[in-house]
Amino acid sequence: MPLRQYVAAIHELPLHCIITTLLLNFFKKLNCCLFFVSKKFFMENINTIMKIALAADHRGFEFKKHVASMLAQMGHTVKDFGTTTGAESVDYPDYGLKAARSVGTGESDRGILICGTGIGMSLVANKVNGVRAAVCHNLYTVEMSRRHNDSNILCIGADVIDEELLEQKVKLWLETPFEGGRHARRVEKIMDVEDDGSGI
Repeated sequence: MPLRQYVAAIHELPLHCIITTLLLNFFKKLNCCLFFVSKKFFMENINTIMKIALAADHRGFEFKKHVASMLAQMGHTVKDFGTTTGAESVDYPDYGLKAARSVGTGESDRGILICGTGIGMSLVANKVNGVRAAVCHNLYTVEMSRRHNDSNILCIGADVIDEELLEQKVKLWLETPFEGGRHARRVEKIMDVEDDGSGI
């Protein structure tokens, strides 16, 4: 079943609550994992169909087309925020911001942003509340961005990787769950900066 039918099915459980073996076995049968995030206990099906926001500048345009095709084949819903051509130079914030806002507001489950290095897209995306964008140039950082940081936007540099690694990174990022535990506490502290306005 889709993630949206399960996510946040259990709300506002205290961090010291007891989850019984029976309940864990029930979730296991559903191919789901449990983790704490932002003071809530969430359940995530790592094989779920997601709504994914895509954006790129002219440097990342060809990669964006390839990722869009790949995601469609995997059954995900794709929202393409542009650019629509690689023939002319454009400004990455114009496209990255739209996609990041889609993720930050919950309109999209995750996002993939592509520019020359991935750095520019990550800078603009992380200005949006609710976004945890990570620039990842290898498979290890891709995996850790999900397991330890619960990244919801993957930023890719089209000038620094090839198409084979692009495919590997996207697949790994989509399939890797957040581990929660001590990492949830750390992510929560990041999100608290947005809540109390101390980062402004």
